Amino acid sequence: MENRRYHTFFLTCSLGALVGLMLIGAGIIGYLLFGMNTNDDANRESLVASVTPSKLPSGVPTLPATATFTPTPTLTPTPTPIPPQAIFGPIQRQAWLETAREEVVFPELYADGDQGIIPGSLSLKYRAFFDVTGGVDLSLVTLDDIVVDGTTVTITLPQAQVRECIANQEKSGFYDRDCSRGPGLGDWPGCRGLEDELINKAQDRVVSYDYANLVNKAYTQAATVVESLIRNVSGVEHVNIRLSEQELPLFSVGGTCSILAEH
Repeated sequence: MENRRYHTFFLTCSLGALVGLMLIGAGIIGYLLFGMNTNDDANRESLVASVTPSKLPSGVPTLPATATFTPTPTLTPTPTPIPPQAIFGPIQRQAWLETAREEVVFPELYADGDQGIIPGSLSLKYRAFFDVTGGVDLSLVTLDDIVVDGTTVTITLPQAQVRECIANQEKSGFYDRDCSRGPGLGDWPGCRGLEDELINKAQDRVVSYDYANLVNKAYTQAATVVESLIRNVSGVEHVNIRLSEQELPLFSVGGTCSILAEH
């Protein structure tokens, strides 16, 4: 009987102790769980608070939380228009633009004559050299002949002309002279006018000469010079040269060729 009581008491104490331990363990676990959640929330609040703008030191700039960066567009500069006067000035300053030169030679011009009552004959030959120049009269260019479109300039040039027909006295000369007055009388002065006759014949030949090649060369080279002048103007990138349709006389007014042609 006593042994049975003893065992009952022992079981009861053991169960009580086990239940107590379980309650203590549950309490510890609950505390730990509650305490960790509380600390996490506190830490999280601390982190949030540290990045709150109101918590930043004074003087430090802040951006709104929803701000976005918008790049500034790059503006393309508008080129300054090229005034036609900037082209017109350098062209007008050139006035007559000489761009081609040619040597015209008449190697054997012949003249003869009668000495009248004195026996014999008169004869003379002349070799004539002329320096002929051609070019373009840029004084004829007007503002209406210049068109500016952005960075492109189009200019209309007058037709090329022949200007100077100058006899080269060092190379020119008479030869095969037969201007005798008779035995012992010497030569007739000027071979009795044959010298003047041959000089006039040479001048007639030089103004009737075919100057097609000279004129073409003069215009081509003038166009090159004018293009170079225009390209020196700030802002010009492209140059177009056009030939005027206005007809001009072959010989430039005021040149020696024109003067010879009038006689």
